[in-house]
Formats: sequence, C-alpha cells, structure tokens
Amino acid sequence: MGRLKSYLKKKPTVREWVLFSCVLLVGFIVLSRSYIFSEMSTQKLLVNELEMLNRQKEAVALIVKSQVKRERRVDMQLQKMRIQESEMPEFVSMLSSPLVLQRLNLVSIQLKEKKEEGKLPYKRVVMKVTGSYKSLSDYLKRLRKLPVSFLVDKLDITPVKKSSLKVLMAIHGRVYEYKNKT
Repeated sequence: MGRLKSYLKKKPTVREWVLFSCVLLVGFIVLSRSYIFSEMSTQKLLVNELEMLNRQKEAVALIVKSQVKRERRVDMQLQKMRIQESEMPEFVSMLSSPLVLQRLNLVSIQLKEKKEEGKLPYKRVVMKVTGSYKSLSDYLKRLRKLPVSFLVDKLDITPVKKSSLKVLMAIHGRVYEYKNKT
C-alpha cells in the first residue's frame, strides 16, 4: 500500500497523460454514440408507430365513410318499402285482393297496435287464410313480391278438418310505415 501512495504522489508523465486522455476520449465517444443511437432508434420507433397510427386512422375513416354510405342506401331502400299510415287500408285491400289470394279463402285480417323498432314504426298484422298447402306456399311467394315491406314473424298451420286437405294458416307479420312530413 505504501508503494501505491508514493506512486500516486508522483506527477504523471506526458505519456500517461496522453494515454489517460485517449481512454477518456474513447469512453466518451462510445457512451455518446450509444446514447445517440438509442435516441435515434427510439425516435425511429416513434416515427414508425406514428405512421402506423396514421394509416389506421385513414382506414377507420374509410370504413366510417363506407358505413355512412351504406346506411344512407339502406334508409332509402327502407323509405321505398314502407307505407304511409293513410295507405294502410290500401295495403289491407292489396293483401286480400283476389289476384293475391287466388285459390285461398280469406278468413280475417287484423291490424294490431302500432309499435316501434328503433326509429321505425310498424303495425302488427294477423291474417288467417284457408286453402291447400301448395296455394298457401304460392301466397307467401306473392307476399314477398309486394312493393311494401311485409315481414312474416310467425306462421301457424293447422288442418281445417282431419279428413280434409285444406289447412288454416295464421300469418303473423309486420308492416313498416312512415309519417308524411308535409
């Protein structure tokens, strides 16, 4: 320990100063470069993440735009398919017309209370008709071709008599309507 103290008390030589300075300089360069590179890589990561977020934002904007267009198109189609309250008697006469019924006998048509599904008002309709299975099937096909949105919720089919081929079909459905804003 005594030698170390005496060695440290001596004044360093020029060679030792140069060597010590070079070690300090190399250490400083290595540390500063690693810090700079880590900052640059962090900056690159942040830039890449920002670019990815911008691409995602653009994709979401396109999705929202296409969804809005689709909703407008669906609204226009629904508007075409719905009927006004004042047209409800015409709709009932359309359902019960001989051209639509053809070989069926209409037993009854009932318009139930008005309800809403979201913002769409509708009325429940219960129709009872009798006829053969084939004519009932054809009637449902003709209902699908009507220019009005008549959605069938439930069908109840029961035989009229045990020995007869005729059946009674109760059609539970909905008719969407709109209010005229004039």
